[in-house]
Amino acid sequence: PHIFGPPYEVPKDKSGLSASMQLWLDSVLAATDRTSGHEWLDVRDFALAHVLAIQKEAAGGERIIVAAGTWKWQDWINAARAIEPRLPEGDTSYNHDTA
Repeated sequence: PHIFGPPYEVPKDKSGLSASMQLWLDSVLAATDRTSGHEWLDVRDFALAHVLAIQKEAAGGERIIVAAGTWKWQDWINAARAIEPRLPEGDTSYNHDTA
């Protein structure tokens, strides 16, 4: 899954974004990739999963998949447009409830 959550350090401006955050922001602001999506997970839950996997002997040698849910790029585009309606609208036919 894509890992989301608060950054270790909050950048002062756009120039301080990591490469992955810059790519994410550019994709949302340009509304370039509207309908593909992925699973997501909060970084704090991801860290907890690692701790628990280390603590549980039964987890040794196993593959553990953790995810909190799914999202599509259009979800982010819609959220950005709620803040700034002048941004590109992306796929207006997309309905999160039916996707």
